[in-house]
Amino acid sequence: MADTDSPWKELLEQELPRVLEFFLPKVHADLDWSRDHDSLDQELRKLDPGGVVGKRVVDRLVKAWSKSGDPRYLHAEAQGKKQRQMPKRMYDYNSRCVQQFGQPVASFLILLDTNPKWRPKHYQTKIYDTIHTFRFVTIKILDWEGREAELRAHENPVALFVLAHLTAMRTKKDHERRMTVKLELIFLLQERGMAADDLRRWYRYLDWLLLLPKEYDDRIWQEIVRKEKEKAVPYVTYAERRLREMDREEGMEKGMEKGMEKGIEAVLEVRFPQEVSALMPAVKQSSKMADLDRLLQLAKTASLEELRSALTQQPAS
Repeated sequence: MADTDSPWKELLEQELPRVLEFFLPKVHADLDWSRDHDSLDQELRKLDPGGVVGKRVVDRLVKAWSKSGDPRYLHAEAQGKKQRQMPKRMYDYNSRCVQQFGQPVASFLILLDTNPKWRPKHYQTKIYDTIHTFRFVTIKILDWEGREAELRAHENPVALFVLAHLTAMRTKKDHERRMTVKLELIFLLQERGMAADDLRRWYRYLDWLLLLPKEYDDRIWQEIVRKEKEKAVPYVTYAERRLREMDREEGMEKGMEKGMEKGIEAVLEVRFPQEVSALMPAVKQSSKMADLDRLLQLAKTASLEELRSALTQQPAS
């Protein structure tokens, strides 16, 4: 089964401007992207109204700036399964954020589930004649079903991410179909003329969404090599896995460690490019494959603070 949690977490953390541009173009147009937006995720966790509810993929709170220079607080949450308490959760978060920051907060809920009827959009309380209604924006990924041609042609790569998510839902047992779409999406990404680092990052998102058995990924790689003989293809995700597999097959323990270290470094270069030189010395202190594998998983999904904490606790070799 595809691991949809990690890619959606990565998307909201690393690609927020593009996400808003695709899903909420009016919001994107109002914001000044020449200024950095501030992550307030740590503050959001402190305001958690009741812990994890259902299959919560990720939630984010950021402070951005409008083109007029005013602060804008945005709360976005992605939910993978129907949850009756979700509207109240959105209300609780919004209310607590407003109290904390003294500013109105825009709330967006991204629904990743397969239930077309589940579309929460508001939460209401009523006592006697006093009525309080809280409305939030709901984005249903299932609404892009049947719009595959539009998604393929869209210039924003988030459209391909959405197509990959829909494909993942439809092809859990159809590896052949998933392989075909995955290869197509890889070539569509290449056609967008991205820089190599951007391509590596987007390949990684697609790879997480469209996981395949090794023999199918081998066929994808063979096709990439066949069509791209004259230039290097920066398909880091598959190359990392293949290096680890080759090391295991040859029984080269040191090679496995080096391959794992390179895999961790490649992930860090995508997620935290400014922190690689500071983080890698601590990574290299570990000599156990189990520790390195754990660090690789953390590098893929953890926040920078969580990763630093894990590395600080790493035992010396």
